[in-house]
Amino acid sequence: MGPEGFVLTSTRRTWLLASLGAVVSAASGITINVATDLKSSWLAWVGVVALAAATAGIAVAAELWRGRHVRLLENGPAANAAYLSMSNVRAASGGTVNQAININPLFLRTVLAISSVVWLTAAGGLAGGAILSRSNSDDPAIGAAPSVVAKTVDDFCSHWVTEKTQDEIESSLPIPDNLFGYGQWSEWSPVSDGIRATPGLVLLTVQGVNTTQVVLNDIRVRTVQKRDPVAGLELSKECGGEGAYRSLVANLDRDPPSVNGEEAGYSTPPEGEPEWSIKPVRFPYEVSATDAETFAIYAVTENYDVDWVVEVDWVSAGESGTVVVDNGGKPFRTTSVRNAKQCTVLDSLDCA
Repeated sequence: MGPEGFVLTSTRRTWLLASLGAVVSAASGITINVATDLKSSWLAWVGVVALAAATAGIAVAAELWRGRHVRLLENGPAANAAYLSMSNVRAASGGTVNQAININPLFLRTVLAISSVVWLTAAGGLAGGAILSRSNSDDPAIGAAPSVVAKTVDDFCSHWVTEKTQDEIESSLPIPDNLFGYGQWSEWSPVSDGIRATPGLVLLTVQGVNTTQVVLNDIRVRTVQKRDPVAGLELSKECGGEGAYRSLVANLDRDPPSVNGEEAGYSTPPEGEPEWSIKPVRFPYEVSATDAETFAIYAVTENYDVDWVVEVDWVSAGESGTVVVDNGGKPFRTTSVRNAKQCTVLDSLDCA
């Protein structure tokens, strides 16, 4: 076989390597896509690295083969003998001569091993992606109502109305040390049967229960019962400022009560508070399992003692509904201070 025969054989080998490189490159793209979806799957990302290395190896092999071919053609028959082992077989039909090229067995085993690892890794990544996709599609919580947790704020910074007399409260002073800093009015036994006074504060934390985003279309307040304001003493205690929340003001004197986003009244937020703390709440509002939101509902009334609940309208993945929120099975309660005498709790009781 002369140079022409070798050119034909070498061309076929070059096309084989090029085709193998194309297949591995395509597998790399698939594996990268799967690895991006799986994110933290180490197997998928190992597949990306392995395929990239295999692609580079095939490219180098193709270049070496091409260089070998070029050297054979340039150096002629004498050089060919150094690289080729030829078996001359004369056929009875015309004496055709066939030549065989002996490829290094180590090189062949290396290519086959790399290819096997690449395809096994790609298959593993694809199987993992299919399992994850099926698991996500079977998630029964998609489109579920959000989790809503309510907490009443009855600390000594809030206002509290009690029917106890001034003498009864003064005889119980001072407030115990274990309650003084972080206690609640309801935990101080002399006034534990009192009532939250306007503005009654309830913290409402809303969070999705799965990866599906939840849109809150509205937060409403519904009146359960109204009575005349409680008569007695309105207790308050000097405290520091409150933290930053998404604030809503519920006017319990209206029928039905109105709920409006409240602006803080600052052109810039107070020191240490985020920018959103001075912005009014606007609906719809988005929450998720990783992005919960706490709303501060200030219930105000000038004329009544009111029992009330909160209603949260939500939409998620084509599902919708309303979550009714109360105070552990009972309505929230807020009273006007119109019939109460204002008192400040210090070392003694200072009443106006």
